Amino acid sequence: MADRAQEEALAAIVRRVDEDRFLAARFAPRAMRDALTAIYALNYEIARTADAVSSETLGDIRLLWWREAVAEAHKGAPRAHPALHAYAAIAPTPPMLTAWNDIIDARAADLLPSPFASEDDLHAYAINTAGALIRIALNATGIDADVVAEKAGAAWAYAGLARALPFWRARARNPQPADARGQSEEDFRAAPLAKPRAHYEETRTYA
Repeated sequence: MADRAQEEALAAIVRRVDEDRFLAARFAPRAMRDALTAIYALNYEIARTADAVSSETLGDIRLLWWREAVAEAHKGAPRAHPALHAYAAIAPTPPMLTAWNDIIDARAADLLPSPFASEDDLHAYAINTAGALIRIALNATGIDADVVAEKAGAAWAYAGLARALPFWRARARNPQPADARGQSEEDFRAAPLAKPRAHYEETRTYA
């Protein structure tokens, strides 16, 4: 990214809203670090859609705006937004656009008060949010590891959902699958579902 002030401003946002990824990116070489900052800043803007609108319809419109804006950034014509300008500057590849579309599709679930009817629905959300974001980050750094990205991303998403459970409930939303609604908050935080456990254990084998 050519504009150092813009880069530092985006890094400050990522550090404030996504500290875990911010700290992980600090271990990357400088050029890769800048690319990861741009990616995580863009992800934040998309992920906060549900909290930036007052209705599902407005959320759908906002997500459509981001879908079109990301596609334009891939063509080298970013809209007037710092995250989009920074992202366009890293010369994103077509597989990254596919992953962003997966993320935007999945984020539509955030607009619903109770989006997951089953564990499979929750699992798909995990893979298509945090899992897709890891695919984008790996692609940007030249690493081809889709299997690792899916497993690690799903584990990351489940951990994030468990940590954010009070936040969801404060807004009358529930990320727990309908077929697991009997769980206590403590049980959900302990990741009792089979898939989260399996992804955690499998991811450890790649470490």
